[in-house]
Amino acid sequence: MRASVPFGHATPDTVGFAHRERRCNAVVTRTLYRMLLSAQATAATHHRYIIEPGDLPITQGLQENIDRFTGLAQRLDLDRILAQLATYRPLDRIPVTETKARFPDIVGGLTVALARTFTLIDPEMTHPRPAHWDGWKCHDPEPGTHILSRIYGGAVASAASIEPHVQFPA
Repeated sequence: MRASVPFGHATPDTVGFAHRERRCNAVVTRTLYRMLLSAQATAATHHRYIIEPGDLPITQGLQENIDRFTGLAQRLDLDRILAQLATYRPLDRIPVTETKARFPDIVGGLTVALARTFTLIDPEMTHPRPAHWDGWKCHDPEPGTHILSRIYGGAVASAASIEPHVQFPA
């Protein structure tokens, strides 16, 4: 039986795939949720009870990674993304349909950013192991904050010439 893949994507079965899938999903979903918290604050500042697409903090670097993902002609399942977001505390503002429609591409862009981050940190790595995931957490006041949460638009954007060779489940 084939392991389920993140957000409905199919990839080859490999040793440790399920572990990488869980880690990738956790990091990317947590980062999307934090982006939604930021968008919620922007909507509140504008006295709106809805989150518009323009409220999302899409940096130039993240937009480049979203463009890379869309160039792969992959589609992610919005329902699976929403189901994973449902495990977090509910937002005070409601994302409009147009905002939700951007989630699959944002998740894809975050996944590309994650793969590129691993490539930047260790150019020789092709399959992240548990020690890689655990060893690259930021020294942040919030336990478990992963490096992607810090650089999904910063350092990754400055390395536009580096292509990921990490084999990820997305």
